[in-house]
Parts: sequence; C-alpha cells; structure tokens
Amino acid sequence: GSLESIEVAEDNKTYDSREGCNAIIETATNTLISGCSSTVIPENIQVIERFAFSGSTMKELEIPESVREIGEGVVNYCNNLERIVVAEGNETYDSREGCNAIIETATNTLISGCGTTVIPDSVHAIARRAFLGTNLEEIVVPNGVTGLYMVFTDCKNLKKIVLPNSVREIYRGAFSGCSSLQSIVLSNGLTRVCGFKGCSSLQTIELPDSITTIDIDAFQDCTSLKNIVIHNNITEIDSCAFENCTSL
Repeated sequence: GSLESIEVAEDNKTYDSREGCNAIIETATNTLISGCSSTVIPENIQVIERFAFSGSTMKELEIPESVREIGEGVVNYCNNLERIVVAEGNETYDSREGCNAIIETATNTLISGCGTTVIPDSVHAIARRAFLGTNLEEIVVPNGVTGLYMVFTDCKNLKKIVLPNSVREIYRGAFSGCSSLQSIVLSNGLTRVCGFKGCSSLQTIELPDSITTIDIDAFQDCTSLKNIVIHNNITEIDSCAFENCTSL
C-alpha cells in the first residue's frame, strides 16, 4: 500500500517504466501491469490490467485518452483515492458529470469508483468489484441498475445506501463486510436477497413482499441483527442464511 516508486531496468526486454511513470508496463502491448501511489499513466498506454493499483495510497487517478481496456478492481482498497478523471478524448471510457468514477461509455457501466463517487443517473450497471474496499460512506444507486454483485464488498465506512426499485437481484458479496451499515431499504423489485454477510452493525431489515428466496450466507455474521419478518411469499431459505446472528 505504501509503495511509492517502481523502476524497471532499462535493459529489460519485456517490461519498462517509461517516462519515469512509476509503474510496470508490458512493452509489446502497452499494458500497465502494476502501479503505485506516485504512478502517472503515460499517454500511450492502451490497457490497464485488473487490480493494477489495488491497495495503493494514491489520492488521484487520471486515465489518458489512449486507454481502451481497463480490468476489474483497478482501485480496490485504495482508501485515500478522492479523484478519478478520464481524459475527455477517450473513446471507450468517461467520468461524466465530475462523478469521480470510470464509466464504460457504450454500456453506461460504472467500472471503478472511490470514496467521493456520485453515480450519474445515466449509469445502467455497476461492475463487479467497482467499490470493493473503498472508503465510501454513502451512495445512491440510480434507477435502471438491475443487479449488484460484489459491488460494495468491504466498504467498512458505508453507512447509507439508497436502492432503486429497478434492482431485481442482490448477489453474493454485494455488501459483505460493510461493518458500518446500520440500515438499508430494499427495493420492491427484489425476488431474492443475499450479500449482507458480516454487516455487523445491521440492526433491522425489512424484506419486501416480492422476496421469495433468502440466499446462502445472506445475513451470516450480522451480529447486531435483532428482528426480521419471514413473510408468506418466502419459499426458500438457503444454508447459513442466519448463521451467527447472535442478537436475533
């Protein structure tokens, strides 16, 4: 996390750290493999490998217009990250409306965000690991997003989240480890609920009538959960759904 400098020897034939960028770049493919807190992404980089900056103490990330492919989880666990900007000339990604996030333009999918992200209403999907381990405290998910899978995992400062009725699925890991989350209002469009494992501050949750399934590990280790009503429409409760809910 505290790594500040990366330098590849000049005679290395496979990798380089061109322009003093403080990163490891695969020379032949112009792929940034790994970076650190002081990385400046060179203008000719085309690909940023997944998890490239994971755990870094960087405060801002600028994506040049040359980048055409970004892997998942590039800024996972970057707790100091406050600013994400995609160059305006980039044809694949954008950071519209000063949202402090990377959005895949053609699909309106948010790829990666940080603690200061405000999700634009035009976003229709949020990619896996988009906010994993960031210091996000509150967020509004825009109407049109239908599913959440490992999106807010380990956001330990997340206290408030607003979900639209368009959300139909909450998959495993969506909110796992969000230990500061005290309450959440689930959308009326949900048919199954999952992904709250380790939400140790969650005290109460109301399941909408649309829910038919409580999935595996759904509320495992929710040690503060005191009340939950299992209504008549729920026909399936999978294994470990309420394991170690010691206050229930």
